[in-house]
Amino acid sequence: MNNADTPETNLFHYARSEYWQDAFLCWMLAWADKRNEEKSKRLHKLGQDFLELLLCDHKDKNMPKPIKSVKIESQYHVGNKRRIDILATINSEYYLLIEDKTDSSEHSNQLKDYFKGVLKEKETTEEKVFPVYLKTGYIFTDEKASACNQGYKVVCLGDLQKLLEKHKEIKNDVFLQYKSHCENTGQHRKNMIDEVLGGKMPPAVRPESGYPAWDWDYTQWEFMLKLKAKLEQQGNNAWRNMREDFPEAGGEHFVQIDRTNQTLLQRGQNRGGSPWTQYWFTNYLFWRIDTDYPLRLRFGVWGKEMRKKIRAHDPWPKYREIFAQCLEDSPLQAGNDRTRSSANERTVGAIEPVDVNTLLEHLADIHNRFVKEIRGKWKK
Repeated sequence: MNNADTPETNLFHYARSEYWQDAFLCWMLAWADKRNEEKSKRLHKLGQDFLELLLCDHKDKNMPKPIKSVKIESQYHVGNKRRIDILATINSEYYLLIEDKTDSSEHSNQLKDYFKGVLKEKETTEEKVFPVYLKTGYIFTDEKASACNQGYKVVCLGDLQKLLEKHKEIKNDVFLQYKSHCENTGQHRKNMIDEVLGGKMPPAVRPESGYPAWDWDYTQWEFMLKLKAKLEQQGNNAWRNMREDFPEAGGEHFVQIDRTNQTLLQRGQNRGGSPWTQYWFTNYLFWRIDTDYPLRLRFGVWGKEMRKKIRAHDPWPKYREIFAQCLEDSPLQAGNDRTRSSANERTVGAIEPVDVNTLLEHLADIHNRFVKEIRGKWKK
């Protein structure tokens, strides 16, 4: 049997929900209790350092010292429908609230509800509740800002890796397997981002599985950030101040608005669960990438007021014509986008997959030429 056929023996390789990570975090917290020091001084020190990582640097709050007792409650119920991943009572007086994530993001005002729930259920004050948003998956910029604005300290995979590396002399199997899992997770994420941003693009024809480079929401996001920066550093930013209000993001969509450049990054999932990412540069035009097609310009028709304008004068056919003209003398070629038009969105044009450096080098010129041509052709 060769190494490629050898079964994986790391316990955390087979975990498929966030509960397994809850268990490991609770395991580390339990070692922080003073009563466990005699069982293993090294694991006790690991637990204490983990608690310090979570409790320090909370605005206007003093970390409880010394740490004597740690009582842990997982899946703690607050209200009728809310369950906090981990709630630890420190020294019978302070409360550590942990929202633990692997790859999902905050939704449905859960962070606000959790904090209020602890205040009510434990009959305590804000100064004694330490909320933490801990995520080992990729943390998006909008996601981090949202957690921080709600008073949560954000702890990422890199923070955990530094902690585990500090205690690398520990020989405990649970510790070593989780440390290895974190290292593999971090390396895989780096490899995927490097592949997307390092000049490579997926093949143009692979209908059976889509475009693998865009299978990860964070690779899409990293690429779109780079594309956004490239477009906005050009001298001819003709699209600025062309927008009114951006469309509202509903459901599980997440947005990051750049008021300075009046643009918006939006991300979400298709019905089948595959991710998509969009860069809105006006309130009706956006670049989109997903697993179905690497890059295409879309025309979004959102809201009653927008539909009224469309009924009076639909610019979409003209947009398609102008986009095709902008590609005529460009090294970039039009792609055969398979996406169907919908009531809310239509494709203006698509770009044939090409290496990232070539794409970024020439797309800004096409983008600016397109925007320059459409200005005034459809006055809102």
